[in-house]
Order: sequence, then structure tokens, then C-alpha cells
Amino acid sequence: MHLNRENPLSLLTSLKRSQIASGVSSLVDYSCLIFFTEVCHTWYILSAAIGGVMGGSLNFYLNRRWSFNSTSDLWHHQALRYLLVSITSLGLNLSGTYLLKESMKLHYLLASMVISFSVGILFNFPMQRLFIYRQSRNTPPSI
Repeated sequence: MHLNRENPLSLLTSLKRSQIASGVSSLVDYSCLIFFTEVCHTWYILSAAIGGVMGGSLNFYLNRRWSFNSTSDLWHHQALRYLLVSITSLGLNLSGTYLLKESMKLHYLLASMVISFSVGILFNFPMQRLFIYRQSRNTPPSI
């Protein structure tokens, strides 16, 4: 079974596309992080939160339209689920970045990159595929 009966995407296709979308969204995220931290002298955690919101908004659009090929007219339901997952993801990213920077004395950008990659693969992708963009609760996702 697939996520979208009209244009089904395999797990591997969705994974590849979501990683490309994540890369583009991360570029926006990290650009905000660096700009606000280095140019505006904003605390790196606040800068990371701003970048997370900006990158996350772009990521929702790219994933809905391309990575998971979602054609559901109920985009606002997906947006609410995405918001719930994004808040959790942002919390994981911010706390992980803080812990790596403060305990291991990593540069804030390196700490953010390590954590965001881990959270993206281990949390975001499964939640997006199985919870946010899933077309039918009665249809198991394709593997």
C-alpha cells in the first residue's frame, strides 16, 4: 500500500526526496542561525529557534508537494500535525544543541548540525511518513 493512491511513492523515493527537501530547508535554517548569531549578536539558541521556524515552514511545503506527494485537500490537518511534530523536533534540536555545545564544548554550528541530522533521520522522517502525510489511517505505509 502507498501513501497516495494516485501517485504512490516508495519508501526509498520518499526518503531521498525528503532528504533533498531537508537540505534546502536546512540551508535556510543555518543561514538564519549564522546571520542572527554572528551579525545580530543574538543568543545562538534564539537564532536556532528562528532558523527552525523559517526552515520548518519551507520544509512543510516541499514535503507536502514533492517528498510525500500529498494531494489531500485537508492541508490544514496536515499542518496541525506538522506543527505538533515540529515543536517536538525543535525541542529535541535546541536541547541537543545546547547539551553538545555546553558539555562537549563544540562550536554551536557543529553541535546544531550533528543534532539536526540525527533528529531528522530518527524522528522527523518517520513522523512525516507515518503520521503527517499518511493518506489513510486504514492503509499501512509502504515499505
